[in-house]
Amino acid sequence: MESSLPYNLEELEKKCRRYYARRMLFFILAVLAVALPLGWAFLQFQTLSVQKGAVKSAESNVTASEKKEHVAANCFALQMLYSKEKFRSNVEKEKAKLEEAGLDCYLKSGKTLEDGSKELFLRCNAVASKKEIEPFLEVAKLLNKNAYVINEECRFAKKYVIFPQVVQKRPKPKKEPKEQRKSSTSSDNRATVKEAVTAKNADLEELQKLFAQRESYNLAIKIAREFFERKNYKEALQWAKRANKLDRSKEEAWILYARSLYALGKKEQARRILRLYLEYANSKEAQKLLREWR
Repeated sequence: MESSLPYNLEELEKKCRRYYARRMLFFILAVLAVALPLGWAFLQFQTLSVQKGAVKSAESNVTASEKKEHVAANCFALQMLYSKEKFRSNVEKEKAKLEEAGLDCYLKSGKTLEDGSKELFLRCNAVASKKEIEPFLEVAKLLNKNAYVINEECRFAKKYVIFPQVVQKRPKPKKEPKEQRKSSTSSDNRATVKEAVTAKNADLEELQKLFAQRESYNLAIKIAREFFERKNYKEALQWAKRANKLDRSKEEAWILYARSLYALGKKEQARRILRLYLEYANSKEAQKLLREWR
């Protein structure tokens, strides 16, 4: 008699083994799904506890005198100017001039005086050692600035790997007899103009070398301005772009970039740049140029 069952015993046994194996696998996966996140959280907690313990241990090893020494660590800087808070705008102008010459300056407030006014100091190039400040002191002398080295907290200290010699001593021109000066020819005048142009080129090269070593908006915009005055609009365009990359909030970079584009014949692009700038800033100079370029 033929059996009506769909499976024989052997097949049923295999099916049961597969069924229980699947159940066990699902159970293991469910346990892992719960256990792994809990284990990870526990490990994170343990790691954090160990780190806190290490920090606390390290702090306890630092003596009170070492802490005091760390807080009171001093640096050396150039004292360029002593003034009062009410003259801050004048001091900031002097700061800008010194930065254009290659120094890195900052303002620091002092104590309140008996008359109610507050002290204001203009200082430059804070460094960690007295030896590092010497090149900057030489530059201040070359700029005919009365500067002296002071000792202060290291809050403003920086590490200057190479200090570029931007300012150079130039020999004073020899005085010529009056008769010789009167008899100077037009060729002498041309030679003088040529020397002046050569000197200007040398100054521009020095500025570019300085920028390569210490990028700043002031240097980039100064170089861009110089190229624009010489009608080298392509270079002016590139340097205005560099200046804008360093500080997009400053107006002159936008204006100089647009003027360079306009001078190169890219007039619609120049107008578009100014319109874009006016969406974010209220610039009278940009508005004036757009009216002129209609």
